[in-house]
Amino acid sequence: MISKNTKKTLENNNRSEFSHRFIEVLFLGLTFFALFLFLALVYFDPTDPSWSHTSNNAVVHNAIGYIGALVADLFLYFLGYTAFLIPISIGVAAWLIFSDKKWTFKNFKGEQFMQFFIFIALLLILSILLTLNFLPLDKSLPENIPTGGMLGKYLSLIMLTYLGFLGSTLLLIMSFLICMTLLLKFSWLNLMDVIGNKLEQWFFDVKDSLEQNKAFKEAPAKLYKEPTVIFEEPATTFETPATTFETPATTFETPVTTFE
Repeated sequence: MISKNTKKTLENNNRSEFSHRFIEVLFLGLTFFALFLFLALVYFDPTDPSWSHTSNNAVVHNAIGYIGALVADLFLYFLGYTAFLIPISIGVAAWLIFSDKKWTFKNFKGEQFMQFFIFIALLLILSILLTLNFLPLDKSLPENIPTGGMLGKYLSLIMLTYLGFLGSTLLLIMSFLICMTLLLKFSWLNLMDVIGNKLEQWFFDVKDSLEQNKAFKEAPAKLYKEPTVIFEEPATTFETPATTFETPATTFETPVTTFE
């Protein structure tokens, strides 16, 4: 008989294995959708048939085909260039989910929902900023669509009515910084401290360098003249000693023999 603890362990293992496989499938699905949407937006052509305008052109230039042309036209019509952030954000979210081994749907709490709504607000803020400050590139958006899309166009008109251009821009920049802080859990004060420390270090380095250059210019010029070393080889004279061989005079005296 299998004990209850063993059954629970087996069930937990099966659930964890199923959850891991499901996360892999979710990662692949989100990655494919992000790549599909990004390519559709990149290869957008205003002459392709779409739901926002009629076209007699039967040839679809979008690399993703007719579906890609419709999807790209839909996102660009409402969001403009801000639509490019959507596939990038989906790809990043897919990677974060896949890299977190402990992630499950139970961990998807209120904080994640709050980040989702902050991301939507960030898209709208960027759409309005683009509409107010930039013009679209040639043939990169549907006809008569501003850089922030139709949402950015109508929201910018409302803000211009009550705040004007300068007030709207300041409010949007402040809202953008707040959304980035909440979404990425990023501290602008820490960033300012880091930048301040780097600038202070750079200032003192430049100051020391200038002082060293000034001291070097004010110092008297020193001429270093290397002594000329002349090597004179001593005259070597080899005198061959005069060798005199004197032959000793040898005198042979013949004895005188007297015969009597």
